[in-house]
Amino acid sequence: MQNITFNEPDPSTGKPGTLVPVDWFQNVNDEISNVVTNAGITLDSTNHLQLTTALSTIYAPLLSPAFKGTPTCPTPDTTDDSQKICNTAWVKSYVTAGELGYTPVRQGGVSDQTNDTVYIGNATDGSGLKATVNTTDLGNFAFESWVEGNYLNLAGGNITGSLTLQGTTVATVNTVNAAEADVKNLLSEETERAENVESIISSTYYPISSSTTITVPTGVTRVYLRGIGAGGGAMGCAAVNTTQTYSGSGGGSGGIMEGVYSVTGGDTLKFTIGSGGAGNIGPGSGYYGGVTSCVNGAGQRLQSLPSGSPGVKSTTTNTAGGAGAGMGTSDVSGTFRNDPGNDGQDGQAGTAQLSGAGGPGPGGVGGARSGLQGGQNGTAYGAGGGGAYDTGFTGNNYAGGSGASGFFLYKWLP
Repeated sequence: MQNITFNEPDPSTGKPGTLVPVDWFQNVNDEISNVVTNAGITLDSTNHLQLTTALSTIYAPLLSPAFKGTPTCPTPDTTDDSQKICNTAWVKSYVTAGELGYTPVRQGGVSDQTNDTVYIGNATDGSGLKATVNTTDLGNFAFESWVEGNYLNLAGGNITGSLTLQGTTVATVNTVNAAEADVKNLLSEETERAENVESIISSTYYPISSSTTITVPTGVTRVYLRGIGAGGGAMGCAAVNTTQTYSGSGGGSGGIMEGVYSVTGGDTLKFTIGSGGAGNIGPGSGYYGGVTSCVNGAGQRLQSLPSGSPGVKSTTTNTAGGAGAGMGTSDVSGTFRNDPGNDGQDGQAGTAQLSGAGGPGPGGVGGARSGLQGGQNGTAYGAGGGGAYDTGFTGNNYAGGSGASGFFLYKWLP
């Protein structure tokens, strides 16, 4: 390019204008063409915007420039705080020199980390500073003051409220001391109670042969009971020959029950002892005895035993022994033995005389034998009465024996 000053022609003086040589025009054309082609644009004589396009492609505007490639700029000093552009070299040297006053955090970038977006800010509810990674809320930061206010230091400290371990409250020294005193008092009371109970439990069995009501001692929780039902009464007789009732039959015995039943100290137990069935005073059937029972304060029967059946006059010359009592009943659990009674013996079959003895009580004893001109009474609890016979054929009425009464035996248990 040449440095030419252009002059206008002056016709009044005949001064010519500046003559421009061809190479100058060529130079201008080449300069402009080089800008267009360097921008990668093919020259087109019909397109008058090629230079503008080339300039906007190669050069960034002063207002909000958008650089491409790898732009560079001079590196300012690390102490520079002006509005100069800082390049990566300046940032690195600034950080290396410790001018930031802290170590910046880099997000991800190593083999076992992902590149995440980390957000740190105060919670909108005022609960403190919290962190979020991408969209996952990690909750609030736990600062020293918060930790000290909510957790116990390993070196020790004071806690409030209740301390629990696996759902169980941990005792403190004060509560242990108080508990120790309570335990000592309780042990003293329990020792006294145990001594009282032991004196009760170590006692012998208590017999009940007549109706009565007793109170359960304090400390007792169970009672052992053995009940025996009453025996049935026997037949009497009256005859002048073998075609009449000359030999009465015996009564059946009562059954037996055994069990251990729950009771409460202070409660009552009402014992009813059934009387033995009476014998008939003549040639008729004997009589049933009473029911033998034990009932608690709530009206529940612990044991209830019927009497044995009386000797029966089937026909004038046939007298059948009374059946043994059926099994007893209970309104509560605890019974482990419940046996029916034993049958009485037949007294007469046609003209033949038979035993006529009463059914033996539980254990096989006490069944009364028949008696000449008067039956024998049952001798063991629950035994049946013996029938009367008259082999002298006097024609008089003779009474059968009565059954034995019922009975209870009890013992207190802890």
